[in-house]
Amino acid sequence: MAASSMPFLVDRLGEDSVHKLEAAASRRFAEAESLRERGFTVGAVYLYGYVAETRLKAAYFGGVMRFAADKDITRKDREQATDEAYNLSLMSKAPHDILGWARFLVFKQKQQKAGYSRQLEAELKAYALDLYSCWRPALRYRVTVIYPSELRTVRASANWFEAHYHELRR
Repeated sequence: MAASSMPFLVDRLGEDSVHKLEAAASRRFAEAESLRERGFTVGAVYLYGYVAETRLKAAYFGGVMRFAADKDITRKDREQATDEAYNLSLMSKAPHDILGWARFLVFKQKQQKAGYSRQLEAELKAYALDLYSCWRPALRYRVTVIYPSELRTVRASANWFEAHYHELRR
């Protein structure tokens, strides 16, 4: 293979930022919809899960932590957040704990502000729980059957996170 004068993909990724997370969530949602429409349900469910996780992290770093849109979110920043959530018994040590991120976001909003409305808080936790009951990153390693009810559940949750992101980020 001939050497390319362009940098490799992994060298172009850089750190996360709120802006990058927001853009990635929108793109992953569109990709999940495309996969779903074509019958690739495992891939769709996998990406819908990342939509929710990405929106939660963007809401935390942009809303709670008040990171500027293009400020780097480093591995250390993410580890500090997950360690704090774990120490508060809000998150497990499982990777990509969407329900834990939802609980942590609610806790931090209450701690720093008046918090979310009861309805928004209840919906956030319910949709995170619904999604997390059907989704894990391990889907990327599996050949399995996604039941229509599971696809509907995960898609509805991802739709909710897309529709309510700006309320979560406030």
